Amino acid sequence: MAYLSTMPDERLWVKRVQGDTWHTYSDSDHAGDTLIGTTRSHTGVIILLNGMPVYWRSNKQPVTSVSSACAEIYALSEACRDVRLLAWIAEDMGRVAPWPMVVYVDNAAGVSFQHDTCASSKLRGVFNYRWDWVQDLRDQTQVTAVKVDTKLNLADLYTKCHTAATRKALKQEMARIAVKIPSQKAQS
Repeated sequence: MAYLSTMPDERLWVKRVQGDTWHTYSDSDHAGDTLIGTTRSHTGVIILLNGMPVYWRSNKQPVTSVSSACAEIYALSEACRDVRLLAWIAEDMGRVAPWPMVVYVDNAAGVSFQHDTCASSKLRGVFNYRWDWVQDLRDQTQVTAVKVDTKLNLADLYTKCHTAATRKALKQEMARIAVKIPSQKAQS
Protein backbone atom coordinates (compact mmCIF):
# COMPACT_ATOMS: atom_id res chain seq x y z
CA MET A 1 0.00 0.00 0.00
CA ALA A 2 2.90 2.36 0.73
CA TYR A 3 4.18 1.84 -2.82
CA LEU A 4 0.74 2.40 -4.34
CA SER A 5 0.27 5.60 -2.33
CA THR A 6 3.37 7.01 -4.06
CA MET A 7 2.04 6.09 -7.52
CA PRO A 8 -1.19 8.12 -7.96
CA ASP A 9 -1.31 7.47 -11.72
CA GLU A 10 -1.24 3.67 -11.33
CA ARG A 11 -4.50 1.77 -11.06
CA LEU A 12 -5.91 -1.69 -11.57
CA TRP A 13 -8.71 -1.83 -14.14
CA VAL A 14 -10.52 -4.88 -15.39
CA LYS A 15 -13.47 -5.38 -17.70
CA ARG A 16 -16.58 -7.18 -16.54
CA VAL A 17 -16.68 -10.45 -18.47
CA GLN A 18 -18.55 -13.71 -18.70
CA GLY A 19 -16.42 -16.68 -17.74
CA ASP A 20 -12.81 -16.59 -16.67
CA THR A 21 -9.58 -16.38 -18.64
CA TRP A 22 -6.40 -17.48 -16.83
CA HIS A 23 -2.81 -16.58 -17.73
CA THR A 24 0.02 -18.01 -15.62
CA TYR A 25 3.68 -17.16 -16.18
CA SER A 26 6.76 -18.74 -14.63
CA ASP A 27 10.40 -17.71 -14.79
CA SER A 28 13.70 -18.15 -12.98
CA ASP A 29 17.00 -16.32 -12.79
CA HIS A 30 19.74 -18.93 -12.56
CA ALA A 31 22.28 -17.88 -9.91
CA GLY A 32 21.59 -14.24 -10.67
CA ASP A 33 22.76 -12.83 -7.33
CA THR A 34 26.37 -14.01 -7.33
CA LEU A 35 27.54 -10.43 -6.69
CA ILE A 36 25.91 -10.53 -3.25
CA GLY A 37 27.29 -13.95 -2.44
CA THR A 38 24.51 -16.41 -3.24
CA THR A 39 24.22 -18.88 -6.08
CA ARG A 40 20.62 -19.84 -5.40
CA SER A 41 18.27 -19.08 -8.28
CA HIS A 42 15.21 -16.88 -8.08
CA THR A 43 11.64 -18.00 -8.91
CA GLY A 44 9.01 -15.63 -10.26
CA VAL A 45 5.33 -16.45 -10.80
CA ILE A 46 2.40 -14.26 -11.85
CA ILE A 47 -1.21 -15.35 -12.38
CA LEU A 48 -3.69 -13.15 -14.23
CA LEU A 49 -7.43 -13.75 -14.03
CA ASN A 50 -9.37 -11.92 -16.75
CA GLY A 51 -6.31 -9.77 -17.37
CA MET A 52 -5.94 -8.72 -13.71
CA PRO A 53 -2.96 -9.87 -11.64
CA VAL A 54 -4.46 -11.88 -8.77
CA TYR A 55 -1.32 -13.63 -7.54
CA TRP A 56 2.40 -13.03 -7.85
CA ARG A 57 5.50 -14.05 -6.01
CA SER A 58 9.25 -13.76 -6.09
CA ASN A 59 11.49 -15.87 -3.90
CA LYS A 60 14.83 -17.64 -3.72
CA GLN A 61 14.87 -21.32 -4.53
CA PRO A 62 15.78 -23.55 -1.55
CA VAL A 63 18.94 -25.01 -3.11
CA THR A 64 21.48 -24.05 -5.76
CA SER A 65 20.47 -25.30 -9.21
CA VAL A 66 23.11 -27.01 -11.31
CA SER A 67 21.81 -25.47 -14.54
CA SER A 68 19.42 -22.85 -15.84
CA ALA A 69 17.14 -25.66 -17.04
CA CYS A 70 17.00 -27.08 -13.53
CA ALA A 71 16.11 -23.63 -12.12
CA GLU A 72 13.39 -23.16 -14.76
CA ILE A 73 11.90 -26.59 -14.05
CA TYR A 74 11.76 -25.83 -10.33
CA ALA A 75 10.08 -22.47 -11.03
CA LEU A 76 7.59 -24.18 -13.35
CA SER A 77 6.72 -26.68 -10.64
CA GLU A 78 6.06 -23.84 -8.19
CA ALA A 79 3.81 -22.09 -10.73
CA CYS A 80 1.91 -25.36 -11.25
CA ARG A 81 1.26 -25.66 -7.53
CA ASP A 82 0.18 -22.02 -7.29
CA VAL A 83 -2.23 -22.06 -10.24
CA ARG A 84 -3.78 -25.38 -9.22
CA LEU A 85 -4.44 -24.02 -5.73
CA LEU A 86 -6.04 -20.83 -7.08
CA ALA A 87 -8.14 -22.83 -9.56
CA TRP A 88 -9.37 -25.13 -6.78
CA ILE A 89 -10.30 -22.08 -4.68
CA ALA A 90 -12.14 -20.61 -7.68
CA GLU A 91 -14.06 -23.87 -8.12
CA ASP A 92 -14.99 -23.85 -4.43
CA MET A 93 -16.45 -20.38 -5.06
CA GLY A 94 -18.57 -21.74 -7.92
CA ARG A 95 -16.37 -20.65 -10.85
CA VAL A 96 -15.35 -22.95 -13.70
CA ALA A 97 -11.61 -23.54 -14.09
CA PRO A 98 -10.35 -24.53 -17.56
CA TRP A 99 -8.42 -27.78 -17.02
CA PRO A 100 -5.64 -28.28 -17.85
CA MET A 101 -4.35 -24.91 -16.67
CA VAL A 102 -1.69 -23.42 -18.98
CA VAL A 103 1.61 -22.14 -17.58
CA TYR A 104 3.72 -20.01 -19.92
CA VAL A 105 7.49 -20.44 -19.64
CA ASP A 106 10.35 -19.06 -21.73
CA ASN A 107 12.53 -22.16 -21.43
CA ALA A 108 12.19 -25.15 -23.77
CA ALA A 109 13.67 -27.51 -21.16
CA GLY A 110 10.78 -26.84 -18.78
CA VAL A 111 8.20 -27.56 -21.46
CA SER A 112 10.05 -30.69 -22.60
CA PHE A 113 10.45 -31.97 -19.04
CA GLN A 114 6.76 -31.40 -18.23
CA HIS A 115 5.68 -33.24 -21.37
CA ASP A 116 8.27 -36.00 -20.76
CA THR A 117 9.76 -35.66 -24.24
CA CYS A 118 13.40 -35.79 -23.20
CA ALA A 119 13.91 -39.23 -21.71
CA SER A 120 17.62 -39.13 -22.56
CA SER A 121 18.10 -35.66 -21.11
CA LYS A 122 21.18 -34.87 -19.07
CA LEU A 123 18.75 -33.78 -16.33
CA ARG A 124 17.77 -37.38 -15.57
CA GLY A 125 20.12 -37.65 -12.60
CA VAL A 126 19.38 -34.15 -11.26
CA PHE A 127 15.86 -34.78 -10.01
CA ASN A 128 14.68 -37.44 -7.62
CA TYR A 129 11.58 -38.76 -9.39
CA ARG A 130 10.00 -39.59 -6.02
CA TRP A 131 9.70 -35.88 -5.19
CA ASP A 132 6.04 -34.91 -5.11
CA TRP A 133 6.60 -31.73 -7.10
CA VAL A 134 8.12 -33.68 -9.97
CA GLN A 135 5.10 -35.95 -10.06
CA ASP A 136 2.77 -32.94 -9.86
CA LEU A 137 4.61 -31.31 -12.74
CA ARG A 138 4.24 -34.40 -14.88
CA ASP A 139 0.51 -34.68 -14.14
CA GLN A 140 -0.61 -33.26 -17.48
CA THR A 141 -4.31 -33.60 -16.74
CA GLN A 142 -4.23 -30.50 -14.54
CA VAL A 143 -1.40 -28.35 -15.87
CA THR A 144 0.39 -28.00 -19.18
CA ALA A 145 3.47 -25.93 -20.00
CA VAL A 146 3.62 -23.76 -23.13
CA LYS A 147 6.68 -21.90 -24.41
CA VAL A 148 6.43 -18.12 -24.70
CA ASP A 149 8.98 -15.61 -26.00
CA THR A 150 11.24 -14.29 -23.23
CA LYS A 151 10.19 -10.73 -24.07
CA LEU A 152 6.55 -11.65 -23.31
CA ASN A 153 7.12 -13.56 -20.06
CA LEU A 154 5.50 -11.41 -17.36
CA ALA A 155 7.11 -13.46 -14.55
CA ASP A 156 10.43 -12.00 -15.67
CA LEU A 157 9.42 -8.91 -13.68
CA TYR A 158 9.84 -10.94 -10.48
CA THR A 159 13.21 -12.57 -11.11
CA LYS A 160 15.66 -9.83 -12.03
CA CYS A 161 16.20 -6.09 -12.29
CA HIS A 162 15.14 -4.46 -15.55
CA THR A 163 15.65 -1.26 -17.44
CA ALA A 164 12.75 1.17 -17.64
CA ALA A 165 12.22 0.17 -21.29
CA THR A 166 11.93 -3.54 -20.44
CA ARG A 167 9.51 -2.84 -17.57
CA LYS A 168 7.43 -0.67 -19.89
CA ALA A 169 7.33 -3.41 -22.56
CA LEU A 170 6.20 -6.02 -20.02
CA LYS A 171 3.57 -3.62 -18.66
CA GLN A 172 2.29 -3.12 -22.23
CA GLU A 173 2.09 -6.90 -22.66
CA MET A 174 -0.05 -7.13 -19.52
CA ALA A 175 -2.31 -4.38 -20.88
CA ARG A 176 -2.54 -6.23 -24.22
CA ILE A 177 -3.74 -9.35 -22.41
CA ALA A 178 -6.38 -7.35 -20.53
CA VAL A 179 -7.66 -5.82 -23.79
CA LYS A 180 -7.96 -9.26 -25.42
CA ILE A 181 -10.43 -10.40 -22.73
CA PRO A 182 -13.93 -10.11 -24.30
CA SER A 183 -16.28 -7.61 -22.65
CA GLN A 184 -19.46 -8.86 -21.08
CA LYS A 185 -22.49 -7.93 -23.16
CA ALA A 186 -24.78 -5.37 -21.57
CA GLN A 187 -27.70 -7.01 -19.85
CA SER A 188 -31.11 -5.77 -20.93
